[in-house]
Amino acid sequence: MFGFVANAQTASSNEATLIKYANNVIALTNTYYQKVNAYQKKMTLLERDRDKAGINKEAPILYNCADGKTQTTRLFRAATNPPSVFTNEDATFLKESITAYRAELNKLDDLCYTINDDIEDCNFKEDEFVVLDSLMMVSNQKIDAIVKRHQKIVQRVMNQTTEAEKVIDKESPLGPLTTTMKTDLRLAKSILDNLLNYTPDNLTSVKIEVLRLRTGIAKSEAMKELHKNEFDKKYTSKFDDFYKALKFDFADTAKDVAAGLEKAGDKGNYKKFAQDQQQLLEQYNELIKIFNLSFSK
Repeated sequence: MFGFVANAQTASSNEATLIKYANNVIALTNTYYQKVNAYQKKMTLLERDRDKAGINKEAPILYNCADGKTQTTRLFRAATNPPSVFTNEDATFLKESITAYRAELNKLDDLCYTINDDIEDCNFKEDEFVVLDSLMMVSNQKIDAIVKRHQKIVQRVMNQTTEAEKVIDKESPLGPLTTTMKTDLRLAKSILDNLLNYTPDNLTSVKIEVLRLRTGIAKSEAMKELHKNEFDKKYTSKFDDFYKALKFDFADTAKDVAAGLEKAGDKGNYKKFAQDQQQLLEQYNELIKIFNLSFSK
């Protein structure tokens, strides 16, 4: 669900404007989605505690909303002002969808506090979990809807930037490095999407994509060895850092998660699934950070 774009400084005026806008949208939606993922983790833990309390009403239910509201005023203002390179239809879609994304996230914040109040007041002991179960169901529905909206926003922006990135990579002296990194990152993104929005139908795709990613990593590392004398050492060093993180952190974690899901048979039986989803998300964000800090200046 997370994207990246190339350096706007080497692009034409339209390409530079588009890439700057895409960077703002991606930064905003990344920030929003990190909070959504935190709520997904909260709900997984809440469902566990609720099941225990269903057997023993004295069992504690742990839940809190300490994260607070997400402050992204500057990014929101930029993201809801698409440049003229977008069609009227795309511009309207992006403005309305991003505005709705923020509103839905604020509603999720409010719902979190409502759930928290119900738990703190121990109302579930009196009404046999009727209100709490209803609030949990609504929360999960809102999370699912937000995830789908996030996917549509990012896809719409990335569709528009793909050609601009190709032009920039072709013109850039770092193109041989950045092109392979982007290819492998897109595959990592697909794996992340399939695991953050997991259904049993996704398992085969995840396993195949992890194998493809490992093959791609080997090819990219071999390519770098062929061209290493063409680049400044600071870039090949960062390239190595990137692929070390991709291979030994993200790819290994994704492989382990796929194996865990296969063994468990269902994500509900995979006790560490939410924790491992968060770890994959953090590892992917670190890859984006390495790329952007080293190759998008």
